[in-house]
Amino acid sequence: MKADSIEYSPVLYTNLQAAIAELETGTDTSNTLTLPKGSYDGSFTISSNLTLVGEETATCILSNSTNNSACLVITGNVFVNILNLTFNSANLAISLSANSQANINNNVFSLNSDGTGISLSSNATANIFHNTFFENDVAIQATTAIGIVNNIFSQSGNSILGLSSTATVNNNLFIDEQVANTLGGNHLTGSANFFASSSALDFHLTLGSNAIDGGANLHGADAIDGSTSDLGAYGGNQSDIHPLAVSGFVTTTTSTLATDVDIALSWNNNDDYLILGYFLYYDLIDDQGTYTGDFSPSLEASPLDMGNVTSYSLTDLNLSLTLEAPTGLNATSLDSSLQVSWTAVAGASNYTLSYTKSSSNAESLVTTKTNETISGLTNFAEYTLSVKANRSPSLYLAIAAYYDNNTHLNKLSDFTASTNIVQVGTTESSPSSSTITATPDVTQVYPLLPNNGGGCLLRSDQ
Repeated sequence: MKADSIEYSPVLYTNLQAAIAELETGTDTSNTLTLPKGSYDGSFTISSNLTLVGEETATCILSNSTNNSACLVITGNVFVNILNLTFNSANLAISLSANSQANINNNVFSLNSDGTGISLSSNATANIFHNTFFENDVAIQATTAIGIVNNIFSQSGNSILGLSSTATVNNNLFIDEQVANTLGGNHLTGSANFFASSSALDFHLTLGSNAIDGGANLHGADAIDGSTSDLGAYGGNQSDIHPLAVSGFVTTTTSTLATDVDIALSWNNNDDYLILGYFLYYDLIDDQGTYTGDFSPSLEASPLDMGNVTSYSLTDLNLSLTLEAPTGLNATSLDSSLQVSWTAVAGASNYTLSYTKSSSNAESLVTTKTNETISGLTNFAEYTLSVKANRSPSLYLAIAAYYDNNTHLNKLSDFTASTNIVQVGTTESSPSSSTITATPDVTQVYPLLPNNGGGCLLRSDQ
């Protein structure tokens, strides 16, 4: 049975084409294929109704390095939504033909000086709004009915090529165009003040951009601050609302004792004009990256609201943690070996498994797992086993920028964050577990004798 909603995974699908085929054919675009952050290279055909959406615009990148076909080929009598993606390193990003229809919004097209962003032919139609086109030979090439609203065109050879009527071309910003041959109504010129260089593929707006509040609210106000729509990929009500990861996150400490730690933190400013501040997440335990710490009387519970600063100091922290002794120690006898297991201990980074044969010296091995096979043992000899948990006194840290309405995104998993680990002091260990004894044993299967269902034995002298 086919699905109507899929999050792409390279473990489940060989490529995007396989995931597209898995979607159930529907009568509208409610069938959704979500692309996690990552790079997707190739040419993929869409011939059924669906919505293709990226998890994060700047880091969900489609390219085609192998041939001259489009990254996305949309064909047939279908309706497709394409949003929150970045197209890079391709001769053609999106091709529509054979009566296909599409809404293409909140994407970035940054191909190369020879590339075309969107091409429409054979009665294909599209609404193209809130996209950013940067350094393309042709941003849009179309002769058929098309709506082009609230986009940014920057440094393209041709912004809009071949369109016979500009009636539905409105409220776009044109910057340093070589041939801005189709401007339309209410167009703007001037600087977009993009956040970063094109190589970073980050086209958030910074203060002073002419694209801020420069759009028409045809598709709703801005998702982040509810104001008049910004132009480009990060404007309107369907834009990506997750700030990009903070860069340059550095931690410095001169402490040597885990019970008295000072840490200086610094990071690069996120110049996105809507950023209001930064959250600092912390914990003594890397519990699947949640960082929900609440261990120090000198700190509020994680996350800490740093405000709009780029440095902070944590002082007088006690990073020591009492580890519980492992429990559930169990051993299974094998030929010349023992298979040993135990329960996990919260906060442990590894375990020391000790084993001793009668009066011999104790031996041990260190493992990050909670099960281990000890080989090279003596069959029928009794071994005494125990295990203890270890950790390096550590503080797990993550810093994430936030927008003014991101207070509901209070889980670290809701943000793209930069992480760091501060380690001080010497290794801490738990008490040893209860001891058990076990004996390796020969496990080779012997042949069945006649009275055990083994059949007749033939004598050699018969």
